[in-house]
Parts: sequence; C-alpha cells; structure tokens
Amino acid sequence: MKKFLKISALVLGILLLLLVALSLSLPYLVNLSAIKDRVARRLSHTLRAEVSVKTLRLKVFLRPGLSAEGVRIKAPRYLLTVKSLKLYPEILPLFHRQVLVRDFSLEAPQLKVYLSRGGKPFRWQEFLKKIPPLPTLSARLSQGQIQVFREEVLLLDLSDLAAEVSTQPEQVLLEASARAPFLERIQLKARLNTREPGLEGRLEASHVDLSRFRWPGLTWPLPLEKTDLSLSVAYTYEEGGLVAGFLLTAPCVKPEGLRLISCAKLEGQLTYGPANWEILLKDFDFREPLFRGEGRLAWEKGFYSLDLKAEEVDFSGLRERLLPFSEKSRGLSRFLARVKGGRFEEVDLKARARSLSACFRPENLILSARVREGALSLSRPRLEVSGARGILSLVAGDLTFKGAARLRKTRISSAAVRVHLKDRKAPLSVKARFEGEAAELLPVARSASKKVQKALAGLEAAGPLAGEVLISGTRAAPRVSLSLRPKGVLVKDPRLPFPLKASGGIFRFSGKRVSLSGLSLSGSFGEVVTSLSYDFSVRPARIEIREARGRLKFPALQPLFLRFSSARRLLETYRLSLSEVDLEALSFKGPLSGKALRSGLILSARLASGALYLPSLDLSASFSGLPVRYQKETLGFGPGSFVLKESRLQLSGDLDLAGGGLSLRGSGTLSSALLEHFYRRYKVDPRFRLKAPLEVHRFELSRRDQGLTAAFSAVSSGGALLEGRLLRAPGLFQLQEGHLAYAGEDLHFSYEKTPEGFRTILKGRLSGKTLAALFVKNPGLSGDFQADLQLDFRTEHPLLSRFEGRLSGGPLQVPYNGWPEIEHFALRGRGRSLEVSDLKGRLGASDFKLSGQLEVAPRNFRFEARLISRHLDLSDLRKRLKKEKSSSRGPVFVGHATFSVADLRLGPKYGLSRVEGELFYRPGRGRVVLKRGTFCDLPLRGEYLFGKAKALELSVLKSQGEFERLLTCLSPEKEALIRGSYRLRAEVRFSGTRSLFESGEGEILLVSPSGRIERFGLLAKLLGFLSPIDLFRGQVPSLEEEGFPYQGLSVKARLEGPKIHVQDAHLEGPGLRLFASGDIYLPNGRLDLTVMASPFKTVDTITSNIPLVGFLLTGKDKMLVSFPVGVRGTYRDPKFVPLDPKAIGQEIFGLFKRVFQLPAQIVTPK
Repeated sequence: MKKFLKISALVLGILLLLLVALSLSLPYLVNLSAIKDRVARRLSHTLRAEVSVKTLRLKVFLRPGLSAEGVRIKAPRYLLTVKSLKLYPEILPLFHRQVLVRDFSLEAPQLKVYLSRGGKPFRWQEFLKKIPPLPTLSARLSQGQIQVFREEVLLLDLSDLAAEVSTQPEQVLLEASARAPFLERIQLKARLNTREPGLEGRLEASHVDLSRFRWPGLTWPLPLEKTDLSLSVAYTYEEGGLVAGFLLTAPCVKPEGLRLISCAKLEGQLTYGPANWEILLKDFDFREPLFRGEGRLAWEKGFYSLDLKAEEVDFSGLRERLLPFSEKSRGLSRFLARVKGGRFEEVDLKARARSLSACFRPENLILSARVREGALSLSRPRLEVSGARGILSLVAGDLTFKGAARLRKTRISSAAVRVHLKDRKAPLSVKARFEGEAAELLPVARSASKKVQKALAGLEAAGPLAGEVLISGTRAAPRVSLSLRPKGVLVKDPRLPFPLKASGGIFRFSGKRVSLSGLSLSGSFGEVVTSLSYDFSVRPARIEIREARGRLKFPALQPLFLRFSSARRLLETYRLSLSEVDLEALSFKGPLSGKALRSGLILSARLASGALYLPSLDLSASFSGLPVRYQKETLGFGPGSFVLKESRLQLSGDLDLAGGGLSLRGSGTLSSALLEHFYRRYKVDPRFRLKAPLEVHRFELSRRDQGLTAAFSAVSSGGALLEGRLLRAPGLFQLQEGHLAYAGEDLHFSYEKTPEGFRTILKGRLSGKTLAALFVKNPGLSGDFQADLQLDFRTEHPLLSRFEGRLSGGPLQVPYNGWPEIEHFALRGRGRSLEVSDLKGRLGASDFKLSGQLEVAPRNFRFEARLISRHLDLSDLRKRLKKEKSSSRGPVFVGHATFSVADLRLGPKYGLSRVEGELFYRPGRGRVVLKRGTFCDLPLRGEYLFGKAKALELSVLKSQGEFERLLTCLSPEKEALIRGSYRLRAEVRFSGTRSLFESGEGEILLVSPSGRIERFGLLAKLLGFLSPIDLFRGQVPSLEEEGFPYQGLSVKARLEGPKIHVQDAHLEGPGLRLFASGDIYLPNGRLDLTVMASPFKTVDTITSNIPLVGFLLTGKDKMLVSFPVGVRGTYRDPKFVPLDPKAIGQEIFGLFKRVFQLPAQIVTPK
C-alpha cells in the first residue's frame, strides 16, 4: 500500500514537472501570430465584417488558454469592441495546429448597433436561419454595454452588462443582466433553438421609468413623466410567433416626484406574429389610483383593437395623476376640465381603429360602466355636477347615461342622457329629474345660450324647486322641454308688475309651448291656482286655460290693467273699484286675439265688494257678494246686493257685449233719493213722481238688438199696485197685462203701436184716490172714470179699424202736450165709428166743447165735428200742441168741422171776435171759410187755403169808422196815433207757395175828411228833413208838441204782386201840402216813394227865396212851387233824398195840378 502511494506520488511529481516544462516551452513551440491571423480571417469571413485583434497571448499555467486584447469587429450595421477576450481551447488540437475552443470570456465588450431608416424590419426567422451550426462552448461577459442608434440618435443604452452564454449545435442558453437609463436592472434568461427556430426564456426588470424610454414610432397614449415599475416576462418564440406572459408591478410607496402609477400590479400576455399582435391583460390591479380589471389590446388586419373590462376605477385619483399631463394635451385638458372625478365600476371598453390614438376617439369607442360619485363641470350650460351615479355607455360616439347626481344645493334624482359626441345632427335625448334651489338653477339656465341669457335678463328667483328637463332633437337644433314643480319660489322680474310666489302644481315648457297644471301663484295681488297651456309657435299665439281659481286683490292688479288702453278706458269710464275677487273658474281655448277671447272665454267669479259709476245713469253704485259670469261674449252677474242712493236691490242679469243685448232681473226697495235722481235725469214731470219708498217685487228687463222687453210689479208706499209687461222693437211698442189696483179699484190696460196703427184696451174703474196712493201728487184725475173700451186704429188699412165699448168720466187732465183739462167726456165705439158725445174742457186759457164722430173709410178716417168756444188762443195752443217731427206715418184724416168762437186770439196783440166758419181738411191741404168775424172794429169775410199752395182772400167794408178805435186796437202801445173819421174799402188776395206775399191783387181806398195826426214816425222824420230849409222855415209844425192837424187825407192803392202800389196819396195840413206815389214792398216794408212838399207863401216871398231853394216861379200869373223828395229804405229806417225836377214823374205832377188847380212849373237851379 505504501509502495503504491510512493509510486503514485512519483508519477504525479513527474507530471507536474512535465506540465511546468510544457507551459514554459509552449509559447515558443506554437506560432501565435499565425493563429491570430487565422482567427481574424476566419471571423471576418464568417461575420462578413472587418475583424482585427491587437494582441494574442497563450497561457498554459493553471488553465491553458488564449487571451486576445483590443478585439474590434466592424460591420455596416454594428461595431463590437472587446477589451479582453479569453479563449480556453483544448490542448491536444493545438499540437495539430487546430484551435478548438469550448469556453471563452469577454471583458468590457461594447456593441453599437446602427438602425437604418426605412430598412427592412428585423425578422427573427431570417436571423436564426443565418446562424451557422454552433459548436459546444460556453461564454461569459462582464462590464459590457449595448447601444442602439438610428442616424446617430441613441435609442437604447444597456450598461453594466453581464452574461453567460452556452452553445450547443442546436441551441443557445443565455443568462444576462444589465442597467439602462429607464430602469435600474434588467435580467434575461433565454434558450435559443437553432434547428427548429425558437426562443424561450424570462425577462425581469426593476424600477422601470417608461417616461425615459424612447423608441422610434413609439408614442404613449398619455404624456408620461415618471414611473417606477417592476416587470417579469416569460416568453416563447417559435414558428414566427412570440408569446410572452408578463407581470408588471409598482410599489405602494410613492417617492417624491413619482406620478401617474403606484401601488399597482398588472399581469398579462403578449402574443406577437407576423401579421398581428395581441396584449392580453388577464389581471391588473391598481390601488393608487384604484383600477382593477382585465383587458386586451391587439393589432390585426390593419386595425388596433382594444377590449378593456374593469371592476372598479377611481377616476378622482386618476384625474389627479393626469392633471400634470393636461398642459401638453389640449384634448386631455378639455376632458379633465369637464370630468372632475368619480368611481367607475363594471367598465367595459371596446375600441377599433387604424391607429392606437384613434382608439380613444368617441366615434371608435364602445363603452359601458357603472358610475359612482361622479363629478362634472360644464361651461354651457354652467353646471357643477357632483355625486353622479348610474350607468354610462358610449357606442360609436353615441353617449348614454342613466342615473342620478346633485349640484351644490340641487339633487338630480334621475337622469337619462343620450348624445352623440361627434355628429351634431344625430338624435339627442336628455331627461333629468331634479330638486333644489331656484337661485342655483337660474344661473344654469342663463348660461345655456346668449338667447336664453337675454330672455332671462333681470329675472330673479329664490326658493325650493323640483322638476324634470327633457332635451330632444339634435345638438345642432335641440328641443328643450321643461317641467317644474315649485315649492314656494319667489319670482321677480322688471316685466312683472309685482313679485310672484309660485308653489304646487307643474310648470311645463316645450319648444315654444308653456303649460301650467295646478300651479298656485300668490303675491300682493292675491292667490290663484291655474292650469293652462300657451303656444307661441304660431301667430297669433294660442292659449288654453283649463282652470283658474283663487282670490285676487283688485287694487294690486289695477296698475297691470292700466297698461292696456281698452282696460284703461273701461276703468276710467266706469270708475270701477274692487276690494277682492273670488275667482271660481276661468277657461279658454283658442288664439290669443281679442275676437277669440271675446267668443271663447268662460269666467265665473264673485266680487266681494266694490263700487262703479254708470255713465248712462250718471249714478254711482256699490255692491257686495256679487257673482259674475262670462261666456260667449255674454257677461252675467248676480244675484247680488246693490246700493244706489240708499236703495237696496237684489239684481242679476246678462249683458251681450257683442250685440249690446241686456237682460236684467231683480227686486228691492227704491228710495226717494234714487227716484228723484231718475226724475231729474230724465226730466220726469213732477205730477208723475211715484211715492217712495217703492217696493219692487219683480223686475225683468231684456234688450236684444233694437228690441226691449220688460216686466215689473211694484207697490208704492201708499199701497198702490202697479204691474205690467213692456215690449219695444223697431216699429213696435206694446204695453201688455197692465194692472193698477188700490182699495178695491182695478184698472186693466194694454197698448200696442205698430207701423199699421195702434191698439188700446182699457177695462175697469179708476179714481183719484188710487192715483194719490201711487203718485206723490195726483197727476190730474180729481174724479174718476169707467172704461170698457177697445180702440184698434189701422192707419195703413183703415177699413180694418174697430172701435168697441164705452169710456166716460171726469174731471181729469190728459197727459198730453199742454195737459188739457177735461171736465167730462163720453166716448162710444160702434164698430167702424167712434162717437164723441160730450167732451168739455180747457187747454191753457182756451176752453172748448167738442162733439162729433170718427168714421172709417177705405183709405182714411173721416171726421165730422162741432167746436164751440168762448175763448180760443191760437198762439198758446200752437205752443202747447207742438209735435216733434216723426218719420212714421200717422193716420190719414179727412173731414169737416164747424166752429163758433166768441174770442179768437191770433197772437198776443191781435184777435178776432164773433167768429164763425168752417174747416174742410184733406191730407196736406185744407180750406178755412170765415163766414163772419170782426178784427179791430173791421168786419171781415174771407177764405184761407193752406197746403203746398197758400192763398188768402179778405174783404173789408167799413162805411164809417173812427181812427181812434181802429188804431188803438192795432197799435202795440194801444195808443190813438190819428184821430178822426174814416171810410175804408179793401178787397185783396194774396197767394204763393213759400209765402203769401209772392203774388197779390186787389184795391184799397182810404178817405178821411179831417183829423189830427198825433204820432207818425215816417211823417215826423219827413217834416224834420224839411224844417231846416228856408222855404219851409216857420211853416212846418212840431209833430211831437202839437200834432199835425189835417183838412184832407186820401190814399188810393193797388196790390200788384209782392208790392202795394200807391197810386195817389195826399195830405193837406197847415202851411204844407204833401203829395206821394210809389211802391211799398211786402213783407219787409221796403219803400220806393216820391213825395212833393209844397208850402203856402206869397209870391214875393217865394221869389226872394228862389236862389236858396232852387225852385223858380215866373210869369205874370201866380204859380205854385213844390219841393220833390225821394223816400227810400224801410218804414222803420227811411232815407230822404232831394230829387231833380226832371226826375218827377208825370203821375205825381199831374196829381199836384189836379188837386190845387194852379199853374206850376219846376225849374232846375243854375
């Protein structure tokens, strides 16, 4: 055993010595330079690159090997430099000049790869096919570096690279680690199969900062700033496809400056092929911010596909991480400005587009999620939404949301939104129910658009409000519908006359339609509950009022009514004042126009109290508890209590505002003050004033078009009952069922008047005591009368007239023009005749007694009458019996009457006495025959024709009379202007159509032998004209002082047409003679006379005065000189003009010579 040990030790020692010797002698035995060149050539040929080795050394001790320094391999696409390359070849092949390396190591290798722009993409299969069969060897790398460039731009830089590589003929094993600027450490394990190209392994990276990773064509969806990720990847590549499972984690501790992702885990799988690739996220769990779920990102057939399902997403935290990146992304900035936060659950996102960024465009997305505590901020309308919860979906740009949310003070209980984010013409639908403060919602509404802001300018609202908003149509043309339920909202607006408080009910707005349903409006004007709809999309606008009720305060509403001219005129005209109005019902449907409102409005209300002025009655009335109604242009009121001048009435009625019709019903007490007002207003004769107070049991009045019907029943304070029915229409007047009763006396009466005539029925008995009980003063019946009479006058068809019964009584006053006093009367009807047997009475100062009868003829009524009177004053009768002109045609009368009047007064100054005559009358004309009569002591006879043609014939014959008696009668002052006797004869006839004095004929002769003229205006003015002339000085008497006695007076005249032609007239007085002729025109009394005045003087006196007067007396015989004067003007204002002698007519000059039988000559003065 010891020997064996010794031998073994000896052998080992020898071997060691041989090994040392070999190691010392091997570098000299082996040609290293040849080996270096051979290795360089072989690598250059194999790699098709330029290979150089600086030095090559052989090492034998410990472990034989080759050491190469300064190795440099340069190719078009890369450059590899190695500081030290150590090869460990096998020893035995070296002796055969063969290098067989099984192991080598690289120290500080640096690989620079240059990528060309637009070159062929790198393909693993081609790369693996080009790898030659590999020997079995192993390699180690330390302190290595890999850099990838593109056009001198560094894309990837791996440093501190350490790796171990093991190769076999069909596979390569690799374990490596390195550092990079975007990560702290990366570790790689890989197995490469070269026979059947394939690759598998594992990759782990720690503290990866993706924001520092750059690669051409790679853009992140978000602008990353810094990340801290750990990545673990297990991959397999075969048959041109890559499958990699990966795990990505981020620490939960958030270092300073770290943003976007922390405390996260992401597990997935990457599948990559020649035509597509796919990233499958099997499980990702982000806690800061919270983001859990799974997803898929793929590229296939030219499209990117994204499919993401998240269990929960904390968008509020995510938004906080994304805010710093919004500065560089306008789209992200707009999105984050609108979406402020929230949590998303059950998120399902699908997208498909040709680019990865386009996948996040709304039109390429399909998204559904459940939202909690969402927060939105919108600028138009200005909304700050928080607490949103619901379901969100987005399909190809079509966004829908169903859920709830809240504003600051407003709760949105439910919301359903559908809007297309891209297409403005796509259907739009928004429906939301909310409850909050009007003061918060009003600014939101103003911010919707400039048009809405302008419409709501000045509007203020405050108070709780609930409602629903609906938006339809499109974004380009939205249609907004709004439904509000105010709960005491106070509204102020400059366009409103007063603030309004709205509560209860619903306010709806849709398009151009507004509706109210059960809405209560209150304020200083009162309170009203209304339901209506208002459509202003058409012209004129249409309104439907279904309900309106409440209590209104009229004083507060009056300023509103005064804005409208028609209402202002109504209030000013009727001076309407009200306290409160209880509106019971109001309805209307139709266009908002005056005509439609008048015809379609239905109103029912009650007026608590008020007053108004009735201009037609000049009367103020107060009322209380008055119901009013309006329907189809008919205003109804009552029954209600009215007070008019201390009278209390219960009235009701209807007023037709279109046709002016009126229907009035009522009862009550009429005070003396009210009756007195009516008496003064309508000038009622005091004799017909009823005793007050007057109890009206029933009163009905109806006025339609031009017709009027009335029924009444009243009892005076004296106990008299008066009732009846009245009907008035065009061409018709009826008083029916008239009844007057008192103390056992009854009178039934009726009256009817038509264009064909009238009908009267009287039946009963009436005395003065009944009228005294009815009227304040008995109007004229001091006795009584009994009646059972029916009069039926048919003016158009007289033969249809009938008179039946009797009427008698008296004394009384007839309520007719002049109020004739009837002492007694008796009438009897006998079929077609009416007899007046005894009618005696007075009218003013005239008395009369009339008898006769009226008979019916085929075309008229014939009368035969006899009138006897002691005194008849025609001027007074004309005044009393004056009738108003009427267009209606009265009865046609034809007849004859005889009259005998002791004193017939023609006027206040003149009259006839002892008059007898006859009257013959036919329609439009007649004849009065004066058989005898006396006028101022002149006996008259004559005839007067009246009608279209008028004529008067008078015959006066007075053989002997006295001027004093005649002129005293004729003079207005009843003075005798002339005294003396006279003879008069006159026969004249006047005729004409317009006036009696148009034509006339006849003669007048007046002769007076002597007398004295006391006063005569025309003569006095003529004498005053002559007295200053020297020729007449001292010869003209003073008419005012001593009168003018005359010794002869004669006048002869003719009536010629409208004038009296004075043929010759002369007056002879003391010292003066007057001669006249000419014309007096009727009826104005215009004068055209020539007067010659001749004084009585001696010839010498006359001759001596010739130079002064212009009249010359020549010759041996005595001759008379006369002074001619023209009289013009009128009787009351005469004008005197001296005349030239040549102007003197032969008629008056001949008269002058005939009268005085003296030679005469008139000479013109020189």
